[in-house]
Amino acid sequence: MNDLVLDPLLTMLMPVEAPDAARILEFRNGLMAARRGNLDEKVAPAFMAGEQVIHVPDQGDWRRPPFEKLRDWISDNGHCPGPGARYRGLHTLFDLLAAADGNWVTKAEAEQRADVPPRQLQNELAALTKLCRKFTGARSWPIQWRKIGQTYSYRMDPAIAIWWNQASAK
Repeated sequence: MNDLVLDPLLTMLMPVEAPDAARILEFRNGLMAARRGNLDEKVAPAFMAGEQVIHVPDQGDWRRPPFEKLRDWISDNGHCPGPGARYRGLHTLFDLLAAADGNWVTKAEAEQRADVPPRQLQNELAALTKLCRKFTGARSWPIQWRKIGQTYSYRMDPAIAIWWNQASAK
């Protein structure tokens, strides 16, 4: 008999209703395949179609279609806008967050990478709230933020990072 070995860093046990178990397993398999770079519509149709809901702590729930509208608004067909373009700092922040695998990235790191002054990224983050409300009807961001001392940091759920990166791959 095989013993079940659970990795404590990758395992979360929670009760689910029996009818939902298959969809949850399908989503999990799709997410794991995506993290390995093997995302396939046959493996994860709900993941590809955007049917799943990603909960962003302290912000709210996000679905793929509104996120794609937001992404397209702040990017140039999935690519970073050129110098002086609107939302260059915000796009750079999202690129950094998507590459950070769920880890925190500081506002200063994004400003430096985008070569924008702090005030510009601050204004773009204020615009993010308005854009999110435009596309979702809510004032929630698809990223989490925190302030420690005078330092603002942000992070992105790995599933949302996959959505972000799929535009850049086109």
